[in-house]
Amino acid sequence: MRVIVTGLILMGGCGSDKVDDKGKGNRQIDTAQLTDGVDVDGDGFVEDDCNDEDETVFPGALEVLGDGLDHDCDGDPNRTALVWATGMTGVRVPTVGATTEHYVLTTAADTYTPDYTDVGISLIFDLTAKGQQQPREDVLWTGASSDEPLGPQVDMPSFGENFFGIGNYQRPSDTAYYTTIVKTNWDWTVEAFKRTPSSEYHGLSGPFSDVSARLAGTELRVASCGPGAIHAVALTANDLPFGAYANVSAEIPGEGATHCGLQHGDGNNSVLHMGDGGGISSWDIRFGSETISAAAEQPFANLSANNIRIDRQWIVIATTDGVTLSDESGDSEYRFFVGQNVLDADVSWFEGHAVAAVVISGDLHLAWGPDPDDFSEVRIPDIAGITGVSIYRDADRVFVAVSDEDTVGWFFLAPPPV
Repeated sequence: MRVIVTGLILMGGCGSDKVDDKGKGNRQIDTAQLTDGVDVDGDGFVEDDCNDEDETVFPGALEVLGDGLDHDCDGDPNRTALVWATGMTGVRVPTVGATTEHYVLTTAADTYTPDYTDVGISLIFDLTAKGQQQPREDVLWTGASSDEPLGPQVDMPSFGENFFGIGNYQRPSDTAYYTTIVKTNWDWTVEAFKRTPSSEYHGLSGPFSDVSARLAGTELRVASCGPGAIHAVALTANDLPFGAYANVSAEIPGEGATHCGLQHGDGNNSVLHMGDGGGISSWDIRFGSETISAAAEQPFANLSANNIRIDRQWIVIATTDGVTLSDESGDSEYRFFVGQNVLDADVSWFEGHAVAAVVISGDLHLAWGPDPDDFSEVRIPDIAGITGVSIYRDADRVFVAVSDEDTVGWFFLAPPPV
């Protein structure tokens, strides 16, 4: 495991008071609640427990987004640990998610310690019941010691105890660009993730600027986009690395494509939304007939995209005028942080409630609630220069990962009260 360092961030308000290096506050312990060394609330802590009548309060507990209580007994209800990875340069915007038993953060870097170049990296976290988490292992899923330049984006869909590291790279030997898909599965015999041989798909001659992947059951669809080009593959995820049942490319002269997001359509069809600061175009990908053509509807043609993400049934577009959130059916559309130049945004839904992570001028903002028109919102002070963000929510955790020019960082919270 590589070296990691811990910092602190504040989870409430817009103040700029600095936090001390050790993360200690002036903690008041109510000794009246301690009964002869008995753990009254059963949380496993006694003497250092600042409220032994609340099982969610103990040293190292997850802070709860927005509830105003000091769960981790550090003296500040709005402070939680932020962990930065070290040894990386030239990192890509991370993406976070989960398998059935683990959380996973995936990124890529130009270098990872002195030993690895042009490398895809996934950090694995246990689904422990309490406290902040350090990764249990790292998985290098592509390019561990190569001179094959990686593209600027990665993606990571998952199902069961499997996840996929997906990216693009250039092979200097033939100057061609490839989409690489690496399936990684949990090996119970050694209690670690193991990667399978990569599946590689030759695209067009131009470079790819983004990649987007979607899973429907065990069917995996991947689309890479670049200026004037789309390359898409469809695979049966359980059969990797044995090949795709559809592999289609198209040249689209004059179309910009800094970012793209792949939306599932009907049957063997998908829709790719791709664009840059000049607008977003939508393209029908028909895997059955292996054709790509302009979509009849162009719902985001007037938006200037800084990034495009797809979260389950929602399309998340970071724009120069806020965040646009649209469901895949087109029936619902929301806008928030209107008037702000949003560099990146991600949204995760769970049982009708959303949490959003948004980067504005290098600052991180979190928003949450059942209705995006009425989100609660907080700016995270004391960290700056953020270039990208990813967020994942389930019943137990809110998992946030950020990137700056040098590395990636992460923190965990408990979900906000419903």
